[in-house]
Amino acid sequence: MRLILHVGLLFLAAMSGHLNAQKSSSSLTTAKVILAKPIRLKADGKLIDSAAFRSHSGPAIYDINHDGLDDLVVGNYKGHFQVYLNIKSNKEPEYKGAGLLKAKGKVIKLNNW
Repeated sequence: MRLILHVGLLFLAAMSGHLNAQKSSSSLTTAKVILAKPIRLKADGKLIDSAAFRSHSGPAIYDINHDGLDDLVVGNYKGHFQVYLNIKSNKEPEYKGAGLLKAKGKVIKLNNW
């Protein structure tokens, strides 16, 4: 399982490929961490599940389309990066699947070994 902290959200990437997020009321200056109930992340109204790419999710937050909203990029075991564009807000994100990350029209793939 991998953990990523971003603007009050803690993203949990399970080996199953399912992504969960928990809101955090803590800050980097406090010693106490308080997490809300986890929520399953969705894109296009469906649960985000990278199991089709052999799971082992590696999520990251980045404004990939430079619209001021933090998007979700999920690396997987096969070396691809699935892109989910934030179409709502940074405080309450809502994601839309945008396919695999590409450069110059070609799908980006990084070998794991």
